[in-house]
Amino acid sequence: MQVDYEQATRERVVEQAEVGLHADDATISICEGEVYRFVASSLSASDAELWAVLRQRTIVPGRDSIAARTAPEGRVVHVADPLADPDYAWPEVVASGTRTMLGVPLLREGAVLGTISLARKRVEPYTQRQIELVRTFADQAVIAMENARLLSELQARTRDLEEPLEYQTATSDVLNVISPRPPMCNRCSTRRSKRRSGFAAPMTQRSQYVRARSIALCHRACFYGSSDLQNRTALN
Repeated sequence: MQVDYEQATRERVVEQAEVGLHADDATISICEGEVYRFVASSLSASDAELWAVLRQRTIVPGRDSIAARTAPEGRVVHVADPLADPDYAWPEVVASGTRTMLGVPLLREGAVLGTISLARKRVEPYTQRQIELVRTFADQAVIAMENARLLSELQARTRDLEEPLEYQTATSDVLNVISPRPPMCNRCSTRRSKRRSGFAAPMTQRSQYVRARSIALCHRACFYGSSDLQNRTALN
């Protein structure tokens, strides 16, 4: 089963941010070209209706939201109370009771990968010490998310390599069994006679596979000759 390490890490980050940074909710947005989109939030558990609305939003750099301000500036943005901020224009967020907000960029080598937005349901500005703590947390979050991305890429590459190998092996076995057969050798004839006379014990799926593969190899030995078969096997 494929694991989405990137999404699992994002969800863990917002969970830790909400608890460790004294916020009522935390949300992550990720850069997609020239815009940003929300990809994880503690709102998924605390306010599923608001989260459903935010997930559909496209964040364009500007002044209408905390994430829209944080992304282009690449620095911490602090809004003490959106009701006192004439530029803030996300009414559904204000209607949910959100007041003090803090936006922190997710930076990698100076480039903005996304943002973490923290929100409180009360007017309580973050202290300078808390803001520094949030910056450190964001740096650690970027490392964790980057490691998750690399792990997902490794998983995808491994899957891409395994699938063709499994397909080629299965196809080879099937073709060997269903290919036109030369006259059977004594060994193959004996096996078939035993099956018809009821001497063979009931076979599992695994034993059926082993038997089919053995018979196919035996047929190839009859057709090519044992020395030629060894040469072909060595080449493969």
